Amino acid sequence: SANDFVASRVTRSLCFDVDASPKTVFPLLCPVREREWIDGWKAEVVYSESGLVEDGCIFRTENPLLGEAIYVTSRYEQEAGRVEFVVFFPGTCVQKLDIARSSRAGGGTSLSWTRTYTGLSTAGNALIEGITEEAYRRQTAALAQSLARYATRLENELRRSPPEAGRDGE
Repeated sequence: SANDFVASRVTRSLCFDVDASPKTVFPLLCPVREREWIDGWKAEVVYSESGLVEDGCIFRTENPLLGEAIYVTSRYEQEAGRVEFVVFFPGTCVQKLDIARSSRAGGGTSLSWTRTYTGLSTAGNALIEGITEEAYRRQTAALAQSLARYATRLENELRRSPPEAGRDGE
């Protein structure tokens, strides 16, 4: 019976470096801006006063493994470099995604990416128990590479373009 259900909890974490400054990298951790650097990313913003990520922003997307995902931005601290999302996968699990960034000596950004999954059903437990360290590392490393490539390119373009760039046609 449902009363016998015991939730599983799985935590996975990975740290990686990006050769771009925190002020370039951090704003990219946003459901809208992620379209710029995650292949095939589609998110519907349900609520945001600024139109971008902010404390209390809610958005919805589809996850290939876990189905419909409803994200609530539970923490957004640009100065401290912390963003946290609570992600609901109805009937399956809840995930807390915690991203912390720090500046690297000599430039660049270090990011720590931690996901804590809690099962909401027997099927949900089985799915999250299947997220091995290896699978998590592969998935997060792929994200990290896309982010690093895009942020580095963005920063190089900013360095090259004179302040007047982008004015023509206005």
